[in-house]
Amino acid sequence: MGTWRARQVHGATLDEEADEDRRLVESHRSPGLKEVFASAPRRKDLRILDLGPSVAGNFEFYTDFASGVRFVGLFDHNRHVDVAHAMGHKARVHDLEELTAEHAGTFDIALAWDIFNYLPEDQARKVVQALAGLCRPGARLLTIIVEADTMPAWPSTFKIINEESLAYQLESTDVRGGPQLPPAGVERLLAGFAVEHTYVLRHGVREYVAVRKEEGI
Repeated sequence: MGTWRARQVHGATLDEEADEDRRLVESHRSPGLKEVFASAPRRKDLRILDLGPSVAGNFEFYTDFASGVRFVGLFDHNRHVDVAHAMGHKARVHDLEELTAEHAGTFDIALAWDIFNYLPEDQARKVVQALAGLCRPGARLLTIIVEADTMPAWPSTFKIINEESLAYQLESTDVRGGPQLPPAGVERLLAGFAVEHTYVLRHGVREYVAVRKEEGI
C-alpha cells in the first residue's frame, strides 16, 4: 500500500483536518434509543417524527420499522449562528405546531435529541405541546438532557450507528454552560408525557424515554 502524504489546504494539513474531524464526532451507547425501538408499537403504519436535520443513515434505519418518517429540523445546524439569539427557532416551533392540522395524533415515535438543552423555557414548552398533539397515546419520546456543567455551544447532529449506539456530530469544539435542568424539571417540562425510563450516561447526559399519556390523564 502507498503512503498517504498530508498536503496543505487553506493553512491546515489533511492530517490536521482529519484530527479535527475525529474531535467533532463522539460515539456513545444509547440505551434510550434501544428502549424506544424495542417498545415501539408493532404497527404496519408506524410513523416516526425526528426533530433533527434529515440524515440519510437515520432514514434508512427508520424504514426498517416505519412506513412514514418526518424530519423537522428545529435548529439550523450552523456553527456561525448564535443559538441563543438568532437561530429562528420561534419560526421553526411554529412550523411544528402547524403539522398538527394534518398529522394530529399520528406519530408513534418522536426523537427530540438534545433540543431542550438549547431552547428557552417558553419555546421548549411549546415544542412539547406540539409533540403531545402530534403523538398517539402510547407513543415514545426520546430526549437527551445534558447534566454536565458545560455542553457543546451548538446542538449536535445525531447519527444512528445501530439500535443502541449514536454518533454525536458536533459543530465545533466550543462549549457553553449546561441547562442545569434536574429530572423533576424535565418531568414537568414533558407535560402530556409520562417519563418511563431514564439512563445516566458516562459522558454527562441523561436520556429520557417518555410515553404519551391517554387523553384526560
